[in-house]
Amino acid sequence: MRRRQTFNFNNGKWFYVILGLCFISALTLAGVNMYYSSPAPSDGSYVDLSQLDTKEKESTETEKKETEKKETAAEQVKANNYKEEDMMFGLDNVMDATDEVSDDIMVQRRAEADAKEPGEDKVQEEEEKKEGTEVSKQEEDAANKDQSQEEKEQEERDKVATMAAGGQKDFAEGTTLKWPIAGNVVLRYSMDQTIYFPTLKQYKYNPGILISGEIDMPVVASHRGEVIGVSHNEELGNYIQIDVGNGFTTVYGQLKDIPWEEGQIVDEGVVLGYIEQPTKYYSSEGAHVFFEMRKGENPINPLDYLE
Repeated sequence: MRRRQTFNFNNGKWFYVILGLCFISALTLAGVNMYYSSPAPSDGSYVDLSQLDTKEKESTETEKKETEKKETAAEQVKANNYKEEDMMFGLDNVMDATDEVSDDIMVQRRAEADAKEPGEDKVQEEEEKKEGTEVSKQEEDAANKDQSQEEKEQEERDKVATMAAGGQKDFAEGTTLKWPIAGNVVLRYSMDQTIYFPTLKQYKYNPGILISGEIDMPVVASHRGEVIGVSHNEELGNYIQIDVGNGFTTVYGQLKDIPWEEGQIVDEGVVLGYIEQPTKYYSSEGAHVFFEMRKGENPINPLDYLE
């Protein structure tokens, strides 16, 4: 009986001991949990080691980047300096080379001048002068040639014959005349009675003949003679008068581009001018040459003398 009670007592004591240990352990765990879960004090006395490691790592990386940027900038500046030095060095080399070439040229010219024999400069000057004279002579010859050619063309075109060359005025009765142009007579000579003029629409005397032609057709001299007048009037337009000798004269009207002057001698067949647009007195008759022949002051019929 006593043993059973003792055993019960012991069992009750151990129960309280275990219960107390469990309570202490629970308090301890609760205190530790509150300690670690409570926020850090605001006075800065608490330091989070994990955050400190992160900040140190970020700071290290930032410093590393700044260092790399500075090193890159320094290398760029160094490269630019090298480039400028190379350019300056190249320019210096070019200038030095140019100076050397100039010096070589001057030395060569001095050597050539020293090597010349006495009087060589004078010979060279004479040769240059001679060449210049030859060039001037060639230019003068060319100018003379052009002038001679022009005079020759003028002579061929005009076929001027001087009195000394046999250009005598030898027309006489029975001598024939060359036709000024090849054409039909559109108005005949009439001094004994009046004839009808289509443009004027009236009858009047006609001291010459009208030979039809075309504008710009050349008109030739009918006989050799001396030019005694080149003039113009409203009826005949531009005209030329030629003394063919022995008191006979010929007149050519309705002309243009007459190259002759008073006093010149013309041969038979030379061009006296070219047919011009007819004046208002002969517009209906069309382009033509007015050809008149006189003996002294009196007109005569040209058809009596034309071939």
